[in-house]
Amino acid sequence: MPSAYVDAVTTPGRGRWSWGVVRPRSTELLALASLFAGGPSTAEVSVLVADDWQRRGLGTLLLALAIGRARDDGVRTVHATTLSGSGHTRRMLARHGEVTSRLDGPAASLCLDLTGGAKVGQ
Repeated sequence: MPSAYVDAVTTPGRGRWSWGVVRPRSTELLALASLFAGGPSTAEVSVLVADDWQRRGLGTLLLALAIGRARDDGVRTVHATTLSGSGHTRRMLARHGEVTSRLDGPAASLCLDLTGGAKVGQ
């Protein structure tokens, strides 16, 4: 995990939450999720999983924790940015509500609507 990224998303502050997964019997950070309140009803979520640990459920678990926190705080819309070709990210978000996207070159801005009620795992 890039230390600058870890420092940026784990800096304490009002409306900021972070969750991580550490390798057992180690201090190696394997996955990290963060949620940043963007206003009274919006937030931005990010999830980063170490390459060797992807597709093992760590990102799914951390995303569920972040979305649960957003719901508890009355967030109605969660935003995420990913590479435009990452259908996996969109599918992960869609487990929690309706997702819309906007392409901007190599990036996709995803918008998760939490007003339709809880989905899988909620």
